[in-house]
Amino acid sequence: MFVLSLVTVTKGGEMIIAILDDIGSAMGILMITTFEAILVFGIYGVSEFCVDLAFMSNKPPSTILKLLFIGSSIFIIVRRILRRF
Repeated sequence: MFVLSLVTVTKGGEMIIAILDDIGSAMGILMITTFEAILVFGIYGVSEFCVDLAFMSNKPPSTILKLLFIGSSIFIIVRRILRRF
C-alpha cells in the first residue's frame, strides 16, 4: 500500500489523485450499490424487506413504497451504467 501511494507524491501526483477521485470512487460506489440491490431485492426479497420495515416502524409500508423500492434501485443502477458509456 505504501509503495503504491508513493506515486501520488511525485510531480504528476496531483493529476493521478484527480483521476482516482473522478473515476475510482464512482466505480466503487456503482459496484457497492449494484451488489446491495441484488442482495436486498433479489435474494432477500422485497416481501421480507417490507416485513422488516413493518416490524421496525410498527406499520406496514404502502404499495407505492414497495414499488419505489423495486423501481428506484433498478432505475439508478441502469442510469449509472448508461452514464459511464
